[in-house]
Amino acid sequence: MHQKGKQISKDALLKQIKSSWIGRHVNQLASIFDGRSYRQKQLAGKIRASGLFDDDYYLSANPDVAAAGIDALQHYLAFGVSEGRNPNGSFDTQYYLDRYPDVKQSGMNPLIHYFLYGKSECRSTAPDALSVSKKEIEAISKKLRLLKSLKEEAKNITFPESAQPDATILIPVFNQSEYTLRCLKALTTQTQTYSFEVLIADDCSSDETEEILSEVKGVRYIRHEQNMGFLLNCNIASRHARGKYLVFLNNDTAPFSDWLEELLTPLENNNKIGLVGSMLLSSDGTLQEAGGLIFEDASGWNYGRGDNPNHCRYNFVRETDYCSGASIAVAQRLWHQLGGFDECYRPAYYEDTDLAFRVREAGYKTIYTPFSKLIHFEGISSGTDLTVGTKRYQLINQPKFKQRWQSELSKRPKPNTPQFSVWKPHKLRRLLWIDALTPTPDKDSGSADTFHFLKTACEDGWGVTFLPVFNQNYLGSYTETLQRLGIECWYRPYLNSIEQYLSAHGAQFDVIVLSRVTVAAQIIDDVMRYAPQAKLIFNTVDLHFLRFARELQVNQSKGNRRDLDELKLQELRVVKECDLTILITEKEAAIVKQYVPSAQTAVIPIIREIPGCQNPFESRKDICFIGGFSHPPNTDAVEHFVYTIWPLIKRKLPECKFIIAGSNMPDRIKDLSSKDVIVRGFIPELSSLFETVKLSVAPIRYGAGMKGKIVSSLSFGVPVVATSIATEGMGLTDGVNVAVANSPDNFCNLVFEIYSSPERWKLFSTQSLKAATENFSVETISPKIINMLNKISS
Repeated sequence: MHQKGKQISKDALLKQIKSSWIGRHVNQLASIFDGRSYRQKQLAGKIRASGLFDDDYYLSANPDVAAAGIDALQHYLAFGVSEGRNPNGSFDTQYYLDRYPDVKQSGMNPLIHYFLYGKSECRSTAPDALSVSKKEIEAISKKLRLLKSLKEEAKNITFPESAQPDATILIPVFNQSEYTLRCLKALTTQTQTYSFEVLIADDCSSDETEEILSEVKGVRYIRHEQNMGFLLNCNIASRHARGKYLVFLNNDTAPFSDWLEELLTPLENNNKIGLVGSMLLSSDGTLQEAGGLIFEDASGWNYGRGDNPNHCRYNFVRETDYCSGASIAVAQRLWHQLGGFDECYRPAYYEDTDLAFRVREAGYKTIYTPFSKLIHFEGISSGTDLTVGTKRYQLINQPKFKQRWQSELSKRPKPNTPQFSVWKPHKLRRLLWIDALTPTPDKDSGSADTFHFLKTACEDGWGVTFLPVFNQNYLGSYTETLQRLGIECWYRPYLNSIEQYLSAHGAQFDVIVLSRVTVAAQIIDDVMRYAPQAKLIFNTVDLHFLRFARELQVNQSKGNRRDLDELKLQELRVVKECDLTILITEKEAAIVKQYVPSAQTAVIPIIREIPGCQNPFESRKDICFIGGFSHPPNTDAVEHFVYTIWPLIKRKLPECKFIIAGSNMPDRIKDLSSKDVIVRGFIPELSSLFETVKLSVAPIRYGAGMKGKIVSSLSFGVPVVATSIATEGMGLTDGVNVAVANSPDNFCNLVFEIYSSPERWKLFSTQSLKAATENFSVETISPKIINMLNKISS
């Protein structure tokens, strides 16, 4: 039950968000812009006039700037770039810098560069959020045009032969040789991740199909002496397949170059998946099918038909009732186990739907993947009129299907049901996760925890949706990674506002997770208004008011007590309103209980994969610090270490170097670079760092929660020297699996002792791995997440 707590005004809320940060920069910002040249001011005015900078978007996405009353454009030009903020909903600052190294090397503000040069050069301003475009459709169609005679075109098509291919692409054909050639031409462009053979099953074509296909090299060709119909044609031809997987493909299709790879990869990676289908597109670029849905009366619907194929709702891997036989893949072993298409549906229609239902009956999943795409020139073979020819069997076979699957169909909605759920009946529980940003698990610890939590929920059978509150742009591979897990991700331009989304969809969810107080405090009222049925979970990530209080103790000038009181009041209010609060340590859970005795809490520690230790002590050197620098305690820790502790270490270990790694690194950290301080920045693969260094350090002076940098180091078997604040609540033992020091001299001595002793290093390394496995591994923490979700949703 949601309680009503004390309301805080929006102005007060905005003021508390990052208030300590903004206080440090107001004067600096003013001095920068007061001293600008006339030309610079004129340029800023032109940018604003051009519409490239969206003040409303910037202030909405960055409430700390709004709260401080600073001019939005001035803030972006002075600080926003280095902090990874975006000037409008379609311009991704970091993407622009990463994609165009010349801009990065020039040091020019990316928005200014785009205004002056990039726009005229047609440079891209954001990762492509579109899964397909009309231009792409046109390009594929143009590439597949047959410019010569059919025979000449056929002679230019060659496929490599393979005795044991990964897949057999089985193409049933009846006449329409021109379409068959275009389909084969498209198959020659497939990526080579999987080997395949092409098996053409000719159902006694009466045109020149046999003569033309005899010219294609590397194709296996089977011809029936009489017309068998689609179903029997496929069943008979499948007996000749040599591939591990059977892939059925209509000849009136044009597969994209990664069509086969994306179709087979789910089968290779997950033994619970039995059948996979593709996204079908019409030749005009509209969506033809994103999986098929069956209703209570056995009628079907190509989900999304006629809609925009780029919409969020169609672009994630999802269980579905069936996938059209125009493009499906199934393991040959399972195909033969099930007896192929059921011949009661001869000559065609409902055989693919029935197969999907039998796949599920056998204990496997039928899934749709939007990453496998093809154009389907629908109706070329059988037409579209339900009253004539083969197409009439669609109506004839519907009653057969209905009789056979009555029990299953009773779980489906009635036709034309308003606001039906595409998740049901395959996902009976739905989870909505609302966070500040799309998780970037290779860049910060909080994102890694979010990723594993979402992955665990998916694997436990939840239908999961993710909403970002601040940067609502499509985030390239980070968004796609979630979509491949089966998570529905919403982003611009399809996500207009959180309130609008909740108003339209909030009633669908059983559980809603609000992650971080900066998110929860803003939207909790809307969540309770539009989703009163949902259980609410507050994921603190860490107790923000506790971290801020400790920051004030270290740096008195960076904030004031009033800011702390407002933040504390807001965070505790969210605790009271929610049904459950997730804390990362037992200590933080106890603090919450102290202030809110009635609070229901769950302690979910950091969760990580455990890669283990590969290289011995003798092949290692140097020490490192890793962390996301959008998190202020990390910046403070590195500066403190370099200025206070590192000089002491260098006296004892003159050959040692200190490596600083992490995302969103500010200039003040980059400026620490020297002969012995190596600034690496963002490192996508942590193994490249942790397999070479001897030690990592965590000289954190303030903070809360658990430290992902410590867990990451432990998981690679790399000993850690850390402060007591850094190891707080982690259940580690000083001198066994971590070395704790709080003064510069002690910190230096511990680094020297472990760095110089092979025996001590090996003991720490072994115990580090043991602690990581027992306390932070996926195998240890995932059951805690599952139990928590089951308990709150029961």
